[in-house]
Amino acid sequence: MKSIRWEVVRDSILLLGILTFSLPLKTPAIQSFLESILQISFPIQLSTYTLFLPMWLGITVLIHLLRIPEVWSQVKTPLLLMAMLFVWMWLGAWFSEWRGHSLKHAGRYTIHLLVFLTFLLLVRSQNFRSMAVVLLGWFVVVSGLTMAEQLFADWSLQSWFASIGLGLELHSSLISSGPDYGGLSSLFENQNPYGVISVALLGISFFSVTEKKYFLGTAGILASGGGIVYSGSRNSAIMLIILISLSLFTFFYINKHSKKNWKNIIGISVLIISLFIILLRFNPLLITKSYYSLEKLRFTGESVQAEKIEPRLVLFRLAIEYGIQHPSFFGVGVKSFGYAVSEVVSGPFATEIKQANEKWNAHNALLTIWVEMGWIGLILALGFVASWFWEFRRASLWVLASVLTLCLGQMLDYFIWQITFMTIQSLIFVLMAASSNYGSSKDQ
Repeated sequence: MKSIRWEVVRDSILLLGILTFSLPLKTPAIQSFLESILQISFPIQLSTYTLFLPMWLGITVLIHLLRIPEVWSQVKTPLLLMAMLFVWMWLGAWFSEWRGHSLKHAGRYTIHLLVFLTFLLLVRSQNFRSMAVVLLGWFVVVSGLTMAEQLFADWSLQSWFASIGLGLELHSSLISSGPDYGGLSSLFENQNPYGVISVALLGISFFSVTEKKYFLGTAGILASGGGIVYSGSRNSAIMLIILISLSLFTFFYINKHSKKNWKNIIGISVLIISLFIILLRFNPLLITKSYYSLEKLRFTGESVQAEKIEPRLVLFRLAIEYGIQHPSFFGVGVKSFGYAVSEVVSGPFATEIKQANEKWNAHNALLTIWVEMGWIGLILALGFVASWFWEFRRASLWVLASVLTLCLGQMLDYFIWQITFMTIQSLIFVLMAASSNYGSSKDQ
């Protein structure tokens, strides 16, 4: 019993390290020290992601090496599809017109894959509840730091990290958005990934409440609500509505024959009240902005005018036009969407796209994958997601709702460039797998 309990503690520490080292924290002090000792100059800025995460992943894999046959037998089909997808990605990067750029980002995306595979070894049904608790507790702390920066004008998250020798890379275009537009989460680099993650963690928080982790579950609900509010993301507002709808359906479907109707009433009331408080009371600007855009789009007859109102429509059009007019067997190469479309872009925002072509994607996961990896890459990606949902269709409905939120949230954006988002997404996918057998095997 003691050895099993120690395994839970050990795995919790390993998970905490992976999550923390995935934050976008630069290590200028350590880099300066290493360069002075080794008498070399590193070509990139070292960070917790490049310096500590690979080592931590290696330690985790070594500890759980014996679980590889078990994991392989459980997720053979999804892993085969994932392996084929990444082989195709590397082939596309090699044959890309922007080979150096694409190969660099193929390497970065492969680290995302290594994180996902490590989570498969680390998380299992026996420690599922503990892993969910670690994720939620970590998110409460990280979200708390973000909200502290918003609530206390004399306290800066960036300055605090600098005081302990860490750098926090902020994006000037986001800083200028200001608190009136929801501000940003410095630890998530951008508003949209922070907002979507907050909605996904709301599902994990409700799961914790059902597991009688009332304090942590409530803290998670507050942290998620704060994330949705402070991110100011319309994407997260849409995902919140979807999550609420899925939750209501779950309550009615599962408990339609249950005599414990008071649980249904309380659960539904909490969800509805949370939705209206977050969207209508605490962030009216988000609703006003969304309503204003929808009204303008409704009375706009020409697509050009619509694109001026909603820039995403420009990227959608460019992706569809480029994919049809320039079909490619391998695609243009990962992270090369902006380079490709900047050569043929026209209409609104053409200048912006040409000047900052490296940062753009289609703001839609499926369109971006289609352009960057071709039809075969898109089919493999969809095949992986479909096989994963089919394999673990008996997963916890709260976790399943969180995974759906993450997937649907990338229909209006694409977050593969965001390290922290991809780490949390990978973990929630694996939690979904672990929860499919949870109930017959609790934490020991």
